[in-house]
Amino acid sequence: AAKGRWEDRLDAKLTRRYNRVIDAAAFEVLNANSHYRVFDLANPFNDARTSYFHKSVGGYHGAKLRRYQEFIERVLTPERAAVIQSIQSGNLNLTANMAPGLAMLNTRYLLVPGAEQPLPFNGGLGPAWFVDEVQWVNTAEEEVGAIAGLDPARTAAVHQSFEEVLGRVGNPGSDEVRLAQYHPEGSTYEVSSDKGGLLVLSEVHYPVGWTALVDGEEVPLVRVNALLSALKVPAGSHEVQLQYEPEGWGTARGLSRAGSLLWVILLVFCGWMLRRKAE
Repeated sequence: AAKGRWEDRLDAKLTRRYNRVIDAAAFEVLNANSHYRVFDLANPFNDARTSYFHKSVGGYHGAKLRRYQEFIERVLTPERAAVIQSIQSGNLNLTANMAPGLAMLNTRYLLVPGAEQPLPFNGGLGPAWFVDEVQWVNTAEEEVGAIAGLDPARTAAVHQSFEEVLGRVGNPGSDEVRLAQYHPEGSTYEVSSDKGGLLVLSEVHYPVGWTALVDGEEVPLVRVNALLSALKVPAGSHEVQLQYEPEGWGTARGLSRAGSLLWVILLVFCGWMLRRKAE
């Protein structure tokens, strides 16, 4: 019993230290096993405390991806200001129209300075979703600029360089998307749609090392909304996998396994030699 009380005190101390606005009840809801993200309005991009407990929109890294840094400056920073202004004016009905960038990053809760409870954000789009149409843009500037007026649940802004890969994109009809398994280096989605279409993943697009598979067959990954990954999925029910395996990883893994096997063989041989000498 004494050990249990000590562990409870330690848990409470860590909670206060690393996330000042979450009490025990809220922490039970906001946990790292959930698939939504949390956005700390206080100091989201220079404070990593939220990431201790949650999948965070913000967090600190000394060498952010340039594309994500631009997204922070052009999209998330203005949206943060708009959300704070809305809260201060008493409007707590926070939706995707107010902050499409937060919506497409699957934000579900906002941490408000001084508040005892997290504030729900009603616009999070989930880990993945089908869109009805594509808005083609000609430049990277247009791509990020389109987000402010975008309904990311229906439309994806896509650079024209991906037009040949994607071809025609239309309304998928009735659809369903479920995240079956999550891992930072690869996730699995179960999807179905009447007509097929463009599936947007709430994951930052990085072309090196990442591949997408539909029922085990590799398909092209494209960048949408200046930041996210997407792929075309045919009609019907399919398993979609996103996986990370950089070039040379397979070779390095094979060499590592071969080296481990040689060590085992050497140890067995040394043991056999020692037994022979003892006899």
